[in-house]
Amino acid sequence: MQRHPSIRKNVVIGILLFLLIPPMVSSYDQAVGEKTMQSVMGGNIFYVGGSGTGNYTRIQDAIDASSSGDTVYVYDDSSPYLESIIIDKSITLMGEDKTSTEINGSSLGSSLDTVTILSNNVTISELCITHNQGYHYQAAVKIKAKDTVLSNCIINKNEWVGISLANASFCQIEDCDLYENLVAIYLVNSRNNVLQNCTCHDNADAIT
Repeated sequence: MQRHPSIRKNVVIGILLFLLIPPMVSSYDQAVGEKTMQSVMGGNIFYVGGSGTGNYTRIQDAIDASSSGDTVYVYDDSSPYLESIIIDKSITLMGEDKTSTEINGSSLGSSLDTVTILSNNVTISELCITHNQGYHYQAAVKIKAKDTVLSNCIINKNEWVGISLANASFCQIEDCDLYENLVAIYLVNSRNNVLQNCTCHDNADAIT
């Protein structure tokens, strides 16, 4: 039996649509997700990693380009990020997933902290900050400010300190996992800080 030309044409069109729709839907979902994120967070969003046009390759470069009130969002597909990061403005630093978005300090000089917070009102979440090899109380996260929120992070396998609070106050550390650090949390001249819903195990010292 001979096939009708219009039927064959429709089949070809159907196959093409089947092949093209998934990437179109994926791009649409990503665009919608980014717009939703921006409407929830406010300010501008600077993306690190990922495949988007204009995304940064280094977290510090995105932080330097941002302003107070902005968000730096870090994708996990370029993880680990081998950086020492300084946050000197009131921004949000957010990873895609704390189990896979990693800032790794193993290649840093032994006098460097991995993440240093110098500005008030900084929020950090969904990151794994690990393998700082500092030799004298260097930290995975050093907070030298007020009103920092550190939540849903993994802080582990750091040679000295997991989280250091130096002259810090009114900070919140919540829903974090701290393990296999020499000292999980180290406080110097710090007061009125809150630690809640965190898991702390297999450190030489928990809080000093």
